[in-house]
Amino acid sequence: KGCPTPDSDGDKINDEDDKCPNQPGVARYNGCPVGDADGDGVNDDDDKCIDVAGSADNFGCPLEQKNSSKSAKKKKKHKEKGEE
Repeated sequence: KGCPTPDSDGDKINDEDDKCPNQPGVARYNGCPVGDADGDGVNDDDDKCIDVAGSADNFGCPLEQKNSSKSAKKKKKHKEKGEE
């Protein structure tokens, strides 16, 4: 049978196939962890604002962006009614 193939980080990807053998990762990234470019704790795969830190509740985008889009809709509504 021989010796088992090592998996140093325990991510179920053998070290010989793992590009990041000392960090648990996913097969889609060849054994490397999913990135978080902006450091907001939302993985890049799920982050709608990959270069700007934001809230997980807002898909990785800053809360201001969520609120500003709401206020832009309100302004548009008032403008259509002839209000400002």
